[in-house]
Amino acid sequence: MKNILRHKDIQQILARLNKLQPTSQPLWGTMTPAEMLWHLRSQLELALNLKPQKEYKKSIVAFPPLRFLSLFVIPFPKKNSEQLTR
Repeated sequence: MKNILRHKDIQQILARLNKLQPTSQPLWGTMTPAEMLWHLRSQLELALNLKPQKEYKKSIVAFPPLRFLSLFVIPFPKKNSEQLTR
């Protein structure tokens, strides 16, 4: 497994990054090279605690008992078969 603390691995990573061109086509996914590099940078900032993580507002279904009730116990309105066949 590659490790950014090993000199040999750093050289391989830098070589791959130096091959990137603004017109490079992705092998998979839809990000452009600039978007991909920005994504990598932002993830490193989070991992190294250089950027604070966003606070997310918790919803009522974030709590396991309420989530269970909302998914399996509380009945949801069901469409009748006539509406489904139209």
